[in-house]
Amino acid sequence: MATQPPPPLGQSQLQYVDLQDVSETFADNLEKLFFDGAILRLEFTVNRLDPFEPPKPPTGKKYTACRLALPATALIPIATKFANLMAGLEKSGLIKKIPIAPGSPTSATN
Repeated sequence: MATQPPPPLGQSQLQYVDLQDVSETFADNLEKLFFDGAILRLEFTVNRLDPFEPPKPPTGKKYTACRLALPATALIPIATKFANLMAGLEKSGLIKKIPIAPGSPTSATN
């Protein structure tokens, strides 16, 4: 008799456990983002400024603070949560949506 593989584990079947000892990572910027069709890879950086010497402009370096790899299945819940966050920020007046002109380098139709 062939054994059947277990059904895929849905998010609702998993109990969330908040591990208080997991450290928090601060980042100034999302430096790199790459998706290979299965895994989304993000690299966050933190800025470290050199001692300021007027009248020279500030200088410094960006250091990798965190590399995060997520399966494609995590993209939809993340996108939904970010969309809800952005809608809330827009509704509260903290951000304003700027329409993208058709044919601009950042429009989705190009």
